[in-house]
Amino acid sequence: MKHIRYYISLIILATLVVACEEESNSRLVTSVTQMTFAANGGSQVFGIESNSDWKISSSADWLSVYPVAGSGSQSITVTVAIQDNKLEQEAKVVVMTADGSKVVNVSVKVEGSQVKTGRYLDLNVSQINFSGKAKALDSLEITSNISWEVLGPEWLEAWDGDRWRPLSKERGVIRGNGPLKVYLRTSADNKSESSLEDVVITREYLTGDFSRTMEVFQAGRMQVLCTPAYFLEDGFTMGWQSGCDVAKIYFTVTNDKEENASGMSNELIRNTFSVTDESFINSVTGLEPGSQFYIRAFTEDAYGNMDNNVYTTYGDLPEETPPVAGIFFGIRDENGRWTFNVGTNLLTAGFHFHATNRANSAFMYNDPILWRLAILNTNKKYWFQEGSLFISSGRVFVDNLSENTGEIHAIACALQEIGGQFRPKMFRYDRYYDADGKRLPDKPLLDRIPKAMLNDPSLRF
Repeated sequence: MKHIRYYISLIILATLVVACEEESNSRLVTSVTQMTFAANGGSQVFGIESNSDWKISSSADWLSVYPVAGSGSQSITVTVAIQDNKLEQEAKVVVMTADGSKVVNVSVKVEGSQVKTGRYLDLNVSQINFSGKAKALDSLEITSNISWEVLGPEWLEAWDGDRWRPLSKERGVIRGNGPLKVYLRTSADNKSESSLEDVVITREYLTGDFSRTMEVFQAGRMQVLCTPAYFLEDGFTMGWQSGCDVAKIYFTVTNDKEENASGMSNELIRNTFSVTDESFINSVTGLEPGSQFYIRAFTEDAYGNMDNNVYTTYGDLPEETPPVAGIFFGIRDENGRWTFNVGTNLLTAGFHFHATNRANSAFMYNDPILWRLAILNTNKKYWFQEGSLFISSGRVFVDNLSENTGEIHAIACALQEIGGQFRPKMFRYDRYYDADGKRLPDKPLLDRIPKAMLNDPSLRF
């Protein structure tokens, strides 16, 4: 159906009028001037008809186009990198001749899954865990069409655009109107044994008629708070917020609710638990899909003193979805072009594909971390990358890889429609070869990554 709409768009091109002809002989026409996407985003195509070179830009970070420059008549893919958009959003794609003499704006609207009427005030999170150290940073996003103020405990500070200001429970030191991201940080180390616990309240300015509450915690001196995130069917990643005196974190993840870690000797914990610290993101795989998991952790200070408390976090894994056929194989021809055969099941609405033969890329890491890196590349929940392909199944051609490096990697993030909801599923392809082209054994995958490397440009796709 998308192809039929595109062909009709090309026919319509002939009837469109070029605005602002003036003295330039350049011609620039687009097949549409407005595009509408569902709340889950996606990709659409429009056509350009021109007799000159042109370039394209977009006005939002969730909106990408491919290609971004060209000449003559060509089809353009517009991708909206949003999943489950709550409120209607608008942006535009700007098409311009290379000399700037002709400009066409294509309006892009993304429908919201929630229809907001009247006044509203919403927060993107209901809880934030801070480490026990001073200047531990996080943020909340406020979505609103009214004036508001933020109140909270004095052990938290907020950025007002010029400086950090301690929060107050009596009056709002941070005020705004409409949507805004508010940055928060802790003001000092928490030297107490217990965590600091309180709430941050965002309420309508002056009247207080509307209000939203968010719980906030700062870890105690030897405590650790674990935040599991970026779930796959059999695993996930874990972030840590530890106390100001914690040097090491020992942890284990199981599906066993009855397992009792209390009473274990320090030596047994050191020898059998995984070890990490607050600077790492860890991951776990091989759990039962749809099951409840339990994370148990102990902490140790820089002098080898271990806290006797066991810190437990639990949650639920997603239910297993029907299998996707995956990436069957890749073939490289004499011109260096790779062809990948990708298969999907009948529930797959589409997938996004990326391939590389770069060594020391994001493919060094196991599935949950690779999934997390793929999502973080776009600042949104679903993965769209300039130049990526959005198709249902078949062959994928990749010709932008460098010379043969002895390895090839590919990832496909599928979107399956189950029970009226779209659910993501990832599958990957990794191959290593010697100088004669003989396949080598797979390399072991890393199960942790420094937090500082999550935005490392060398790990981007």
